[in-house]
Amino acid sequence: MSSKKGQSASKIRFLSFNANSIGKNPKRNQVLAFLKKKNPDFLVILDTRICPTIEDVIREEWGGNCFFSSFSSQSRGVAIFLKKGISAVILDQKTDSNGNLLALLFEYEKKKILLRGIYGPNEDSPLFYENDVFELIETWEPDFSIFVGDYNVTLNPELDNKNYVRDNNPQARLVLKNKINEHELVDIWRELNPLKKTYTWKKYKENKRGRLDYFLVSASLVPYVQEVDICSGAFSDHSVISVDIDFTRFVRGRGFWKLNTSLTRLH
Repeated sequence: MSSKKGQSASKIRFLSFNANSIGKNPKRNQVLAFLKKKNPDFLVILDTRICPTIEDVIREEWGGNCFFSSFSSQSRGVAIFLKKGISAVILDQKTDSNGNLLALLFEYEKKKILLRGIYGPNEDSPLFYENDVFELIETWEPDFSIFVGDYNVTLNPELDNKNYVRDNNPQARLVLKNKINEHELVDIWRELNPLKKTYTWKKYKENKRGRLDYFLVSASLVPYVQEVDICSGAFSDHSVISVDIDFTRFVRGRGFWKLNTSLTRLH
């Protein structure tokens, strides 16, 4: 799927990046300038390491609307930056106290969309995905949901891991995959690239790589997805990931089918 030909004015671009800190300048200005060139409408930055006292300074630097779930200048943090002038109405927001989660509920083209930025724990934390990440689907009842960030867990070790010595965070993976099924979400990169091995994080000395960063979107949103990309980052060991969506277009895919279990019952 691609939106490069005949781009629609109604296209909306979501970008996500683990920046390994934007708490200080000049790095913050360098990272934001690099990401602005990619023209995101919604920019989700993970591992911001922002002291809450400088959030207003960062808003002024950005020149548009910003939302933060900051923890400290030393660790964690999620931020969402909106493109100036975007025709999206913010309906609600929610942060956590640990700098791991930030959510916006907004209206765009008469559709109510939940966007949640996720910075997953480094340790195996199944309860984080069981209790904290997806509960707003029931609370806010959006038309579509988008969960994005650095989950710190891969969904398919065979395709998403390279040179891992051991299987990291297996219990978190199990719960996460169960939640994906429960809420009818789709790993949109893997949906469009079933066998491709592309990674979003690297550890150079060990040639270790993993696809830790990804978008999970409502299955009903998939037909409107125009492009999904993983591209090189800057000032970080993570790549930039993006999804372009256009509600004026409908791309018919292979669809999603679920077995009606009542048909299998013996009479």
